[in-house]
Amino acid sequence: MCMVNAKRMVVLAAAAAAACLAANGMVRAASQSIVVANPSFEDNSISTYPGYGAINNWTSTNTSNTGVNLSSGPFATGTTIPDGGQVAFIQSNFTTGSTGESLSQALSGLIPGEQYWFQLFYNARQNYSQPTLSVTYGIQSLANIANIPVNNPNYTFLNVPFTPTTSSGTLTISNNDTTTSGNSALLLDAISVIERGAGQVVIANPSFQGSSADLQLFNGGDGYSPAIAGWTIGGSSVFTGVNKLGGPFYDNGVAPDGTKVAYLQHFNTNPATTISQTLGGLIAGDTYKLTFYYNARAATADPLMEVSLGGTTFTPTGGLDVAPVGGSNPFYEGQYFYTATGPTAVLSFGNINPTASDSSLLLNDVSLQVVPEPAALGLMGAMGVGLLVVGRKRKRA
Repeated sequence: MCMVNAKRMVVLAAAAAAACLAANGMVRAASQSIVVANPSFEDNSISTYPGYGAINNWTSTNTSNTGVNLSSGPFATGTTIPDGGQVAFIQSNFTTGSTGESLSQALSGLIPGEQYWFQLFYNARQNYSQPTLSVTYGIQSLANIANIPVNNPNYTFLNVPFTPTTSSGTLTISNNDTTTSGNSALLLDAISVIERGAGQVVIANPSFQGSSADLQLFNGGDGYSPAIAGWTIGGSSVFTGVNKLGGPFYDNGVAPDGTKVAYLQHFNTNPATTISQTLGGLIAGDTYKLTFYYNARAATADPLMEVSLGGTTFTPTGGLDVAPVGGSNPFYEGQYFYTATGPTAVLSFGNINPTASDSSLLLNDVSLQVVPEPAALGLMGAMGVGLLVVGRKRKRA
């Protein structure tokens, strides 16, 4: 039986597992997110009511009909904002002749022929006309959604797999509502583009690149956030957020994907700080490989990491002690194998250190990929159980 030491992670049957995975095309490199500037619209300050105006890094067809709102603003009121505290809106007003409005941003760095996920969260201004949502990348149409409900406080998550034909192009998001019944407003949040291949289970905001790392509205700009798109914050919920390299929490190491990481800070005997997400589309009996990258804040004590999926906790009782990688070293890579028992499973990460006065766990690039049956059988034969852990805890000097 494979065992995991609580003080450091060791490679379990790594050579046999790697050979088996490689033979079946399952060796996965870190994904590559495409930079979307100001993806959560937190980089804008709201100076005048009702929030009309230019949006940083986005081009608007009409700044008199686009802008940014807090949840208390006239366009976003009555909705639960998915990420941070602000959303963008695109208003379409037939009575004033302002229809077909859009926001756009030039993207680059995509690899033609590779598959990507386009993700966003959308909603409608409540109690007004129903807006539409249209998304294009260059000349490629990614989404066309009509009649978005206006009586739903919760935002809808959209994930669109697409294969770009060009390495650069303009991402355009439009509200093309042209009904004669009045005006509508499309609400947008947490926009991201991430490279993901076939066989991947959809995870919302998997590398946290759709979140803002520059929150100025909360706790003096430390990055603490009331919401991280796609993830449910639990326990010491005031101590979570997203940081860029050089931020107060992301103070060492280099994450494999993008410029941002999520952090889970924990103080003393407070409840464990967690983030979780319910994943769907699983097939009972199939084996899946969970991969993620992790680190610890260098300026404080080591966090104790707990990882669970579908009710199975992979890390040792009492959590896995994670020391910072230090300097510009790469993040640790964690891998676990899970056999699904049903179509959904809750994925959870926690910093459960009950004694340290202050500790922070850093996370990046979370993925869940189905393992083809020959590879799954080979893994079970090589290891005896469906568990593989890759990475090593570094001792402090």
